[in-house]
Amino acid sequence: LEGDREKAVDLLKEAYGMSGPNQVAAESFARAARGERPAGELWVILENGLAPERQEISIDIPVILQRSGIRYVGTALVNLTRGREAYPSLLITTGDGERVETTPLASMESVIVHEFKKELPSITAREVARVALKTYFQYQMYRNYGFLAGLSGGIYQYVTTAVDIRTWSALPNDFQVARLAIPRDRAVTFSAPGCEAVTINLPPDADNMILYVRAVAPNVPPAFELIVF
Repeated sequence: LEGDREKAVDLLKEAYGMSGPNQVAAESFARAARGERPAGELWVILENGLAPERQEISIDIPVILQRSGIRYVGTALVNLTRGREAYPSLLITTGDGERVETTPLASMESVIVHEFKKELPSITAREVARVALKTYFQYQMYRNYGFLAGLSGGIYQYVTTAVDIRTWSALPNDFQVARLAIPRDRAVTFSAPGCEAVTINLPPDADNMILYVRAVAPNVPPAFELIVF
């Protein structure tokens, strides 16, 4: 749209390589490579559902070892939940009789799972080291300062046993995309199972547009924004 064909080819090539068999990405890349300028088209981009989240798994082991003074050993490990999609796809219909469904472009779930698997060994190693140090600290407290000090060390280990589960909660489970011609009556409707149909009147003076839809869950009305070029 901006006339920068070289940049368009590079970006759409990356999108095509990321998405694999997505027809919209493949056709858009091919058209950019031929130098075709979009005209009278509406793209629909769907941020679908919620990406996987990290959750803590706590393992508490009360220990009564009279000679060592150790009263508690605990660890916290991290697990990954499954991503949750809001809808299998969006259906876009027009007064011209066109019916188009969004198709998967990129799976954030796959990206997050892949990165988590690479990071998990170092997370586990750090947690094992922390458990060993805190348990040794508890032992030394008992040995040097007596029962109450050792008990305090056990309580300290208990209250500080946690793992970092921060994630980017705004990420969707996946991205989907569709493309269609702007209808003559300038109105489109999108719907999905469990989603009440939403009709949007398109501005009359726009040649190309993007309808950006964010759907968090089936029972939550999707938010959308119309981007006009």
